[in-house]
Amino acid sequence: MKNILIICITIFCIPQILSAQNWTFQPTQSQLTWSGKAAFSTYILGGTIQLKTATITTENEIIQTGNAVFDMKTIDGEIKDLTKHLKSKDFFEVKKYKTATFELLEIATNDAGEQIAKGQLTIKNKTNQIEFILQQAFNQNQLIIKGKAMVNRTDFGITFNSPSFFEKLKDQAIADEFELVFELLFVKE
Repeated sequence: MKNILIICITIFCIPQILSAQNWTFQPTQSQLTWSGKAAFSTYILGGTIQLKTATITTENEIIQTGNAVFDMKTIDGEIKDLTKHLKSKDFFEVKKYKTATFELLEIATNDAGEQIAKGQLTIKNKTNQIEFILQQAFNQNQLIIKGKAMVNRTDFGITFNSPSFFEKLKDQAIADEFELVFELLFVKE
């Protein structure tokens, strides 16, 4: 009986362990940008933010797990005053909330054959599920992950000049959604 158990473990578990692959995040070769816009015009501003850490595991070139920690102190905008405002209590309150996190829950394929990543985004200690189209490319010992996510800031308690919360803002209204665009590079461990 003991030999049968060892054979079963060898047959079923070892191939899975051997095919699992961890990847190391390359922050200097990765990009993460954000853009936000006025609610009632085409005025758009943007900037960058850096990830503190990111981890990915794959099995047979299929992403199994993933998470990222955003360093909110690195949020930057096109205008100096904008950067200062984004770091204030009106927006991300970075002195109190130094990081934001994303945890991948699953990757599914839609009818068009695109990969849809579903995960939990936490900003200012509030967690909400988000979905976005994800592209991945394996190249020898490298993995490149690209995507674009729309995030509704009001889901995380960020309501400054939101037309959903304040009436008659006109030109001062800021759209509730902002866009995160990323291209992340990982190398095989």
